Amino acid sequence: MTLTIVDLTGNSSTASATVTVVDDIAPVALAKDISIRLDEKNTATLTGADIDDFSTDNCSGSLSFSVNVNAFNESNLGANTVIMTVEDGAGNSSTATTTVTVLEYK
Repeated sequence: MTLTIVDLTGNSSTASATVTVVDDIAPVALAKDISIRLDEKNTATLTGADIDDFSTDNCSGSLSFSVNVNAFNESNLGANTVIMTVEDGAGNSSTATTTVTVLEYK
């Protein structure tokens, strides 16, 4: 980038500058409580997108979602604590904790 400065008397000077934009702000992770039902094999799976509740970031671009637990079976019936991690394109991340209630197959 080239910068030119002109003073009140018309004198000017030009210099080059490099501007580097750094995203060091983590996204805001928002997760919602959900219920999932076991299938006929008594299993269920979950992704971060399933529990995302409109997480946001200060920069445009996509967010990626992951969860600390993504597979459930009959031993998980009832309430389960799940941590969702949200990461932005610059590698900044944050987490949100939610409850996933696992229901019997019917």
